[in-house]
Amino acid sequence: MSTIPRRSEALMVIRTEAAHDGATEKRTTTVVPDRLEDLTASASVWTRALRFEHDRLRGWQQKFGYVVVAITAITGFAAYTQLNEDPAWWAKLTVAIVSGIAAVLAAIQTHGNFANRADAAAKSSQDFGNLLGDMLATGEALKLAKTPEKDPKDLYERYNTLRAGRPEVNPDLYTKAQVAVQAQAHVQEDLAKARTR
Repeated sequence: MSTIPRRSEALMVIRTEAAHDGATEKRTTTVVPDRLEDLTASASVWTRALRFEHDRLRGWQQKFGYVVVAITAITGFAAYTQLNEDPAWWAKLTVAIVSGIAAVLAAIQTHGNFANRADAAAKSSQDFGNLLGDMLATGEALKLAKTPEKDPKDLYERYNTLRAGRPEVNPDLYTKAQVAVQAQAHVQEDLAKARTR
């Protein structure tokens, strides 16, 4: 893996000439801006963190949903049996309490808006993933001294827009995403080193 010099904002093209055995070799190296590399890494973290948040919220939605359905079924059957006989006071109280718990859980599920929040996190994750793909393609084009399809400044604006509009993410999940991205980067570096040996 070649090391590309980094510069803060502007794209720089470095042309060098080297003499090898009497022949002159010309090389062109494009410097990838620090900001593009930093935002690419950040977009990778946000893509994962938002996916983790989606999974967490979808899990809460399902957990509350299953419990509410189970409790509602139990209280429904209990109420049906009570219509046929005169139950004890404690049976009536138990059915009422369990029915109240089901109503509270349904209210929490509705108020928590887990499904819509999960969908928003999934959409934002997908948008960051698309941006990440464009950033990686732009960085690769610059490393190869080609003109990228996307202007880095447009990518910076897209990143800022997505970051400003993203849903809230649990801080623990953001940290988990950072660790996962760093681990993936270390594996890629090790593979690159192994290929050059």
